Amino acid sequence: MVPFAHFRPVQYVVAMATLVLLVPLAGCDDSPSAPAAPTPTTIQVQPVSDTLRVGDSTSLSATVLDGDGKPMPEVEVSWSSSNPAVVLVDELTGLATGNDVGTATLTATADQASGSAQITVLGPPIESVTIYGHFRIKAGDSYAYEAEAFLADGSQADRPMQWSILETGMGTMTPDGVLTPSEAGTVTVQVEIEGETWYTEVEVYDWVYLEGEGARFLSLEADTEITNRFGASEYAQLVLACSSDTGNLLIWVSTQRFVTASGTVAYFFDDEEPESDVWIEFSDFSALGHPGPTNAHSWSFATRLANARAFGFAFSEFRGSGHAMIFRVTGLDPLLAPLRDMCPGTAGTIHHMEDALARSVTALRGDSAAPPLGLSAVQNARAEAGPTGGNPTGALPALSHAEPREAARRE
Repeated sequence: MVPFAHFRPVQYVVAMATLVLLVPLAGCDDSPSAPAAPTPTTIQVQPVSDTLRVGDSTSLSATVLDGDGKPMPEVEVSWSSSNPAVVLVDELTGLATGNDVGTATLTATADQASGSAQITVLGPPIESVTIYGHFRIKAGDSYAYEAEAFLADGSQADRPMQWSILETGMGTMTPDGVLTPSEAGTVTVQVEIEGETWYTEVEVYDWVYLEGEGARFLSLEADTEITNRFGASEYAQLVLACSSDTGNLLIWVSTQRFVTASGTVAYFFDDEEPESDVWIEFSDFSALGHPGPTNAHSWSFATRLANARAFGFAFSEFRGSGHAMIFRVTGLDPLLAPLRDMCPGTAGTIHHMEDALARSVTALRGDSAAPPLGLSAVQNARAEAGPTGGNPTGALPALSHAEPREAARRE
């Protein structure tokens, strides 16, 4: 029998061999390695508002995305401003505060990724706007508009402005405020200031074509009102008419609330020197008719009107002062065709001019409103007194001037 002790070396050798075999096996482990941790690649920045008033604040949020576009909510960002004097941002919270008027870029950063957004800081809010311009205008003419913006304390604010009209089919308006209306009606002029719209309405007038009672008419109101001795105001009318019974062109300036002092008038075209003439007075002394003396002469006068932009006219009121007006006669030329068809430009002498004028005026006015109190008495006095003084040469008219008007804010 072999003693038990003799077997111990063999056991030791076997154990060592086993260990030697196990060591190289451990070094040959080919199991897969752990995936790399995602890193921030893109940052999306969303401000609650991209505009601020001075002293106001807004919050910004940042969404961090990895290379696969997946959000990384656990990643914190740090904030910075390109212009802290304009917008100051809290580095940790992203709360942005407006310090001064201007624009700043706010950036969120995490590792090598970043994202940004712009915020514009505005001054104190506008409380009122005054528009300067013409509020009764002639179709076809161009008018310039300006505006002043005011703060709550009444001080004026210098802010960018953008002009337009609401009714885009009724004309055009340049961004810097030049309006050219194309037809009669009401146009809403509006100016945008820092995202708010301020507006006012403008009345547009134009030539009016009428036909009836064997006559054709072109009528145009004056640019500005005139007021008689009783305080009644109106827009005088310039009228061109053709009557089928005479075949002659008739031209007159008509008023509803005035009694003329005499037939002496003054008129001019554009920048030409004024001319003085004696026009035919109507039987009620409320209109003055171009005297002719021939149809060709009347058409020559109409041609001068059609070639002008403005026609000035002045007369004296009975026992009153001189009155001057101006007519914006643009757009007349293409409207003359139906009148010329009825009254060709022949050289015939106009007979019974006053009667023809009176019939045409009656047809044009129709059933007009009763005259202001006292006007009939003035007409009677004028009939008794006959022509009285009244050389209106010095009362030269002028185009209307720009006026201020407070604008309304569009809600």
